Amino acid sequence: MSLISGSLDDVDRTAMNAPQVCTPNLVDSWLELAQTVEHLFGPMPDLQTHIEKGIKRQTATVILQDRSVVGAMLLSGPGKPQHIRWLAVDQNYRGQGLGTTLIKFAMSYWPDDDISVVTFPADHSGGAAARSLYQQNGFTSRGLTDPAPDGSPRELFVLAR
Repeated sequence: MSLISGSLDDVDRTAMNAPQVCTPNLVDSWLELAQTVEHLFGPMPDLQTHIEKGIKRQTATVILQDRSVVGAMLLSGPGKPQHIRWLAVDQNYRGQGLGTTLIKFAMSYWPDDDISVVTFPADHSGGAAARSLYQQNGFTSRGLTDPAPDGSPRELFVLAR
């Protein structure tokens, strides 16, 4: 399913909270957002490559404010298990429902089957907001999974449908 031909057509793109397909001119802004969460995620040396792939397959989604990326999400590619590969919201825009907006978009993009995401375990400093976001949207923990590239622990959350 293409984000453009799928449920994104039904979204009011004029509202700040409206997810939209990322375009190449927004990559630098996305990378700026990524720098603000690197202390949580750890090093992300291949992120730009993944964003560019997501743009090509239309699975890179952003929320803009004044032409800057304030929320972003990468979804797994077509034909792969349904997985939120990356999601972040600028700290100055948290608590406004942008994370939930992105998750709801993923749920409408994939109306059937489970959706998984790897996030921070309970003892990870600064990871409580991400865990809470997923739990509030129906995801449940399936336990620890493979560690992040830097070796820090990660936990698998799944929205079972």
